Amino acid sequence: MQVKRQKQRDDTLDGEMRKVDKKLLNNIITAVTDVTQDKRVFKAVQAAKVVDFFSKLRKIWGDWDEYSRRIMALMSNYFENENEKRNM
Repeated sequence: MQVKRQKQRDDTLDGEMRKVDKKLLNNIITAVTDVTQDKRVFKAVQAAKVVDFFSKLRKIWGDWDEYSRRIMALMSNYFENENEKRNM
């Protein structure tokens, strides 16, 4: 009788431990997916900040094409002057 009871206790304990292991595994999987989702959200927030920064910069500067043309003209003038100095 005692052996039978001991075997039932062992079987019950093994069954309950399997249930606990399954629950822990589910919790771990949930935590891992939450972390990956958090990383995705974090990257999306960073991208949104960058887009917002450039949109604010464009508002402050106005027409970006105009400024880029001016900058390119200044750079080309500088390089032309440097080439003339080197050739002399």
